[in-house]
Amino acid sequence: MTRILSSKQIVERAARLAGIFPITEGGMPDEEVEEALYWLDMMVGHVSGTERLYWLVSDTAAITLIPGQQEYQLPAALAPNAPDGVQFPMQAIVVRPGGTRAPIRMVPRVEFESHMDLSLAVGEPAEVYIDRLSSPKLRTYPTLAADVTDTYQLELVFQAFSPDLTQKRGMNAHNFRQAWNLWLATGLAYWLAGGVLGKRMPQGERDTLKRDAADLLMRLLARDNNDNRDEPAIVPPHEF
Repeated sequence: MTRILSSKQIVERAARLAGIFPITEGGMPDEEVEEALYWLDMMVGHVSGTERLYWLVSDTAAITLIPGQQEYQLPAALAPNAPDGVQFPMQAIVVRPGGTRAPIRMVPRVEFESHMDLSLAVGEPAEVYIDRLSSPKLRTYPTLAADVTDTYQLELVFQAFSPDLTQKRGMNAHNFRQAWNLWLATGLAYWLAGGVLGKRMPQGERDTLKRDAADLLMRLLARDNNDNRDEPAIVPPHEF
């Protein structure tokens, strides 16, 4: 099976690709590895904040709804099933006392706030609003009545934040599949080639790294970054 590279191994390959760390040397200085890990962490954090990445979609986590309570603090309400926080909620499902499940809407704030009886309506939640703060809050509409004795749950499918790649000198565990190794090394090489480690690559060569990284990421998002299905993916036509 193809090797899964550690963050440090990705850093070393990226530095070689950028012409910073020749293979004839025994190893990168620790301070350069540390700085490069920060750039790797920022690069992955940016992509995970702008794209849906299925390797960051964890198991479905549930909140037990409290009668009379409209607001829940995330990720605390999902603990311990959201150790890396909640970046993008993807689906919300109400689980009724008998175990039946019903998907409900996730709505933007303007629509949620437009309910004239927002703080008064009671009943089984039909929609939720989740804000975009670093520690988001989830609010339900309607709110479960205060005198309800049955147990209702709210299940969330969500994308977590990417892990901190600067920890343990780049030897910490991550969830990258093997297919992402080449993009990670090429994309990081582009940033390192800008001079963050003291050596700058000629702009033309750096532009080539940028194009290669963009092409690799596009292919990953089109193929590896999709749910498994028994039908071929439908993609828009490409004009050559």
